[in-house]
Amino acid sequence: MIPSPVIVKYDSALFEAIHRDVPTFLPPEDHKEAITWILSIAGAITIFHLVVLQMVKVWQGGSKETTHAAWKASYQITNLFINLTLGVVGIYYQIFKIKPDEAILDR
Repeated sequence: MIPSPVIVKYDSALFEAIHRDVPTFLPPEDHKEAITWILSIAGAITIFHLVVLQMVKVWQGGSKETTHAAWKASYQITNLFINLTLGVVGIYYQIFKIKPDEAILDR
């Protein structure tokens, strides 16, 4: 059989030797705070999107059913707000929090 350059051969002995003493995942206590923070931010963005959706529906005439255009507009407004917020926070950190004489590797 000709070895394929596309299909990688799985070497179970090598894989077992690498992961014998080292766990694949971090212990839950190491990342519980980060997961809680991420889920709370995702929930806040979702609530913001649903509030914007209701505002767009009222602005479009207050129809009971949600149209594709309302979903698209609320998604775009949410996207604009989140990206603007991330940009402003990034600029703030770049200007006020990072020392100009600090090397990139030292940050």
